[in-house]
Amino acid sequence: MNPLKPQATLHTDDFTRDDVETFHRLMTELVDKCRAVGEQHPAAWQPDSPDLLHQFGESMVIIADLSRTLHHSRRGIRRILDRARYRL
Repeated sequence: MNPLKPQATLHTDDFTRDDVETFHRLMTELVDKCRAVGEQHPAAWQPDSPDLLHQFGESMVIIADLSRTLHHSRRGIRRILDRARYRL
């Protein structure tokens, strides 16, 4: 995409069936990951250990796992949008 050109406005018919299926799969994966974390901590986050440093480590594992999933989803959605813009 030419950075000097104004961005084209996308419309629903600019996306292929594969684009839509990939988008829905990415969002399903993201929601499933969030649900899985929520199911591990149904009432509230309960750390495994009373040790505060262990709790920080545990929280960082959860955050890193969610962050990877978010990054994967965001990157995939950007690729879908870029492909649609490229086809214009």
